[in-house]
Amino acid sequence: MATGKIPETLLVAVLIQRSTLLFLQEHARNDLQDAVFINKDEAVVLLQATTLQKLLSCARPGDERIDHVLRRVAL
Repeated sequence: MATGKIPETLLVAVLIQRSTLLFLQEHARNDLQDAVFINKDEAVVLLQATTLQKLLSCARPGDERIDHVLRRVAL
């Protein structure tokens, strides 16, 4: 496994719930407007890999989706 610094420009596609996307657009982040809705409940958004890494480091054992972490961190 390669280790090292994650490039700032690396984007990762992440599946999140529509309700989480709407929450983030309203309360936290305005750069998620280019989401792609894949069904009525979920969307794919692009996050910087470094942001995703920080979110994953905040995850708790009970977190089943990245949505749980996103909402907790955004509050």
